[in-house]
Amino acid sequence: MNNVKSITVKANANFALLKYWGKHDSYKNIPEMPSISLTVSDLTSTVTIGAHSKEREYYLNEKKIDKSTNDKWQKVITQFSNVSSVNKNIFINADNNFLTASGLASSASGIAALTGALNKYFKTDFDHQDLSRIARIGSASAARSIYGGFVELRNQKSGDYIDSYAKQIASVNHWPLSVLVCLTSHRKKKISSTDGMMKSKETSIIYDDWVDLSNKIIDEGRQAILNRDFLKLAELSELSCLFMHAVMMTTIPSLVYWNKKTIECIECIKELRGLGIPIFYTVDAGPHVKAICEPAYSDIALSALSSVIGDENILMSSVGEGLIYKQ
Repeated sequence: MNNVKSITVKANANFALLKYWGKHDSYKNIPEMPSISLTVSDLTSTVTIGAHSKEREYYLNEKKIDKSTNDKWQKVITQFSNVSSVNKNIFINADNNFLTASGLASSASGIAALTGALNKYFKTDFDHQDLSRIARIGSASAARSIYGGFVELRNQKSGDYIDSYAKQIASVNHWPLSVLVCLTSHRKKKISSTDGMMKSKETSIIYDDWVDLSNKIIDEGRQAILNRDFLKLAELSELSCLFMHAVMMTTIPSLVYWNKKTIECIECIKELRGLGIPIFYTVDAGPHVKAICEPAYSDIALSALSSVIGDENILMSSVGEGLIYKQ
């Protein structure tokens, strides 16, 4: 690789507290419903872009990317290369410091980092709102990883036109929370989120109810974050999580991402709450459980969850930043 210059950008994963599952517009990758997420520290994707002398080369975790990843990346790359005179022959090296394609939002942080790096490389100077729009084209959840702290992704309607981009609800320092990521499997998930969403929209008998609920609770969720109302956020987050997985399970054929350890971790968290510990769980499109609690209770949560899956399978994290540009 003959690079004239290189740009390196990092982005953190985000975990949806109020979730989305389903596309309003698959071509533009616009979600069916709004979502609210928490950007987390320590689960990071790093993307380096530089000029290549003859061709384009794209790598993820030191391997040439597959067709599915290439399709997503190209949608994002085109948004920059079409409006810039900078050399279009580039190499891209992307790395995740955590499991890829397993339900830990690696595509969100990866495409967010890619979007930020492309913006710098092609000298397009898009602002965060525009970067969020562009990242969404590759992965809707990536729109949220452009920002740190607590983030909302919501559709904006103007007549027949629908726009979709993320906004920060509250900054990294607004509400310090601990996030314990419980790794209940080390395998890639068998069905991608993109394919799963399409099947759910077509076949789940409760899909329309899911859309209605998601739209009804979004304002309450936003206000709970602004008020730092832990109990309310816990209630809404678990409701959103359970309803989303109910939609998955009522999809034909059924989508069951959970495993035995997923359920055991959830039961452990419920037992802790029964003892008066302020803690709640959420599970995305995968088997891993994310436990959210006040920092003062993180050691108690870690000890309890370690007895279920071992401390080597728990990643301790906190509220994280948005795009990070390396010099």
